[in-house]
Amino acid sequence: KRAKEAREQRCQQTVLSELLPKLEGVETVAVGLSRNAPREFLHELARRSRGRGSVTEKAADLPQLFAEIHAQNSGARVAAAESSAISVDKLVASLDLVVVAPRDVELEILQPDGAPLSFDSPTLYYVRAERYRFFHLPKPAAGTWTVKPSKPLPDSAISAIQNYDLGLRLEVPQQVAVGQPIEVKAFLAAGEGGGMPEESFLARHRFVVEAKGEGIERKVELAAGEGGARVGKIATQKPGSVVLRARVEPGPAGALTRVAAPVTVLAVPPLKLAAPGPLQVGAVKPGTSVQALLDLRPSEFLGDVELKLQAEGLPFEIEPRKLKLTLEQKRFDLEIEVPEEATPGQIKGALMLVPLTAPYENREGGRIEVEATILPLTFWEKHGGKTTFGLVVLLLGFVVAGFKPPSRFPRKLRVFYVDKPNDDEGDYGLALRAKPGFYRPATLKIGGGGPIRRSSPLLCELVARDGGVELRPAQGRSATAGDESHTRPFKPVYGTKYELDEGLVVWVGKEDEDE
Repeated sequence: KRAKEAREQRCQQTVLSELLPKLEGVETVAVGLSRNAPREFLHELARRSRGRGSVTEKAADLPQLFAEIHAQNSGARVAAAESSAISVDKLVASLDLVVVAPRDVELEILQPDGAPLSFDSPTLYYVRAERYRFFHLPKPAAGTWTVKPSKPLPDSAISAIQNYDLGLRLEVPQQVAVGQPIEVKAFLAAGEGGGMPEESFLARHRFVVEAKGEGIERKVELAAGEGGARVGKIATQKPGSVVLRARVEPGPAGALTRVAAPVTVLAVPPLKLAAPGPLQVGAVKPGTSVQALLDLRPSEFLGDVELKLQAEGLPFEIEPRKLKLTLEQKRFDLEIEVPEEATPGQIKGALMLVPLTAPYENREGGRIEVEATILPLTFWEKHGGKTTFGLVVLLLGFVVAGFKPPSRFPRKLRVFYVDKPNDDEGDYGLALRAKPGFYRPATLKIGGGGPIRRSSPLLCELVARDGGVELRPAQGRSATAGDESHTRPFKPVYGTKYELDEGLVVWVGKEDEDE
């Protein structure tokens, strides 16, 4: 007997210490079919594997026992029939009903609306055996279903398994900084984007997350959050991967068991952005650009980090405005552009490095000091462009004007002038050959004493215009020829006499060709 007990102890120890670890977390169900079965061993096996250990010596207990095992494995619920009444939740995907009864016992199943269930329904899977009846109902109506046997049955004769179409989903960040907690959200919902159970249903269950990684191994029970979520936090202490496993367990009056797929969160060290010294821009003039080397080799980080560059206290434009810092790329060429209006002198400011990549976003990045000298511009550097442009325009003006002949009077033009205030006085006609001007319109002024007589009041002007002549009466004067009177500039008709004042007449003619 002692040898038998020793052999059993060795076998049990082999199972616990050697075989069970090889299963790598697989849930184990062990059933002892004798009153002498090793209960402590079965319970320890179930505890270590998060499975189930049971002992029974009655064959009548097996249907209920296997129903409970099936329910636990599938995340279903074994609903105890109270007075043959079974309460079905609205999120139940299918209902499995087992009734242990002899063949001579007839059954009637009433739906929540009181109508009897037809055993010939095409959606019903029904098995009638010698000692039991089995019903599989897809998408049963929510409410109370009632089993009515033709003869009384013991309490354990009816077992109902509710299969829920619910899945457990875990939401966690991909990365967190060491020392920062991992914020966990768990959702129990019907499929992707499906409905969620009511809070009264969720409250009957426990949501647990187990974390295992570098310097951490703990279990956290999640609390109720907004929108039916279950939330919690798990602190991190060392860099490395943290594996999270979430599960739903039945609480008081609970029915569901679910396990979410494990997820991995990377705990990274705090971000440290640094350079060997200030960023040396050197001497630069307004309106120019230079290159500067940004060296971030002293930085400490894990994984790729995208950075945004911001100038603080610097009259510069810096390109590029974003960088990707990697373990292989830590040195960057920057283009520094100084605007034309920058004030000369010594410049001291900072280049702010703002992280954009999780988990470093919205956190303080790095500050790199910047030193530069803005040199003053010489007169020619400051105004040379405008001066050169003005000189070119002026030169072009002279060139164009030099090749364009000035306006001038026709070669043989003659201006006649007669001043005869009294009829008994003789004619004093004057004939003048008009001369062209130089880089201006040729102009001949006529006054009361004759042409080009500045001492006399101006009566009119004769101006060379487009190869002809334009007569311009002086302000307040007019040039009259018969019924025609002009107070504004006009082209005189050759040979037509225009009276400018009483007895004073002017007309335009030409020399004879043979003169």
